[in-house]
Amino acid sequence: EETLLRASRALDFEVLVLGLRARVWVELRSNADDWEAPAGARTLDGVFHLVARAPNDDLADWLKLLRVLFQSDYWFYFRLLQAGIGDLDTETEAFALRWRRGRLQDFGFPDIEDAKRVYSYLRDEQLARLPDTAPAAEAASSLERPRTAWLPAQLESEVQRYALFRAIARLDPDERAPLQGALLSLANRVALADALPLGEYQTLRDALEKAAQTASRGLEHLARERGLRLEAVLRQVSLERLFQVGHNLERRRRS
Repeated sequence: EETLLRASRALDFEVLVLGLRARVWVELRSNADDWEAPAGARTLDGVFHLVARAPNDDLADWLKLLRVLFQSDYWFYFRLLQAGIGDLDTETEAFALRWRRGRLQDFGFPDIEDAKRVYSYLRDEQLARLPDTAPAAEAASSLERPRTAWLPAQLESEVQRYALFRAIARLDPDERAPLQGALLSLANRVALADALPLGEYQTLRDALEKAAQTASRGLEHLARERGLRLEAVLRQVSLERLFQVGHNLERRRRS
C-alpha cells in the first residue's frame, strides 16, 4: 500500500485522471429523495459511486488504489474523483502533455515537431551549400543542453569509424566542447523523432550512433563537394544541417 501511495503521488495528477476516466464512470450521490445508485456501482464512502465502463471489468486495481488514497490521503482521493466527474478529457490531456514536454526539455529533448526537423527535405542544390555564417558555438547557450555524459564507453572505440569523430578530434579543445554538447542534442532529437524508448540506456547509444553516422555522411559529402578538410566544414556547418544532408543523401540512394 505504501508503494501504491508513493506511485500515485509521483505520477502527474492528469495521468491518473485520464486513467480513471478511461475505466470508470463516477457519479456523485445526490441529495434528492428518489436518487438511487447506478446498477453495479461500488462505493468506498457512500458519496462517490463507481461503475466500470467495460462490462467485464471488476475495477479491482482501481478500487485498491482508491481505498489506499481514501485511508491515507483523503484530499487526493477527493480531488481525483471530482476530476473524474467534471474534468474534460481534452483539457486534461493538454495539461498532461505540457508537463511531459517540460520534463523532456529539462533533459534536452525538444518538442516532437521540432525534433522531426532533422528529417527535413533538401533540394538537390541545397545538398552542397555552405551557410553564409559559421554556426555559433552550437550547444554552448542552448536551452536544450542534455544533462548527460559525452559518449557511452561502447562508442569511444569507434571514434575512427566516423568522419564526424575524426573531424572533432582535429579541432582545438575549446572548439570541441560545444560540438560534443551539440551531438548529444542531435541524438536526443533523433531519439524523439524515431519514437525510441527514452528511458532506456540503449536508446542513447543507438541515437548517438545514428546521429554520428548520418552526420558523417553529410560531412564527407560537403567536404568532397567543396574541396575542404573535414574539420573546416565542421567549423562552418551545424551538426543538424550535416544530419539533414546525410539523411537526404541516404534517401536518394535508396529511391
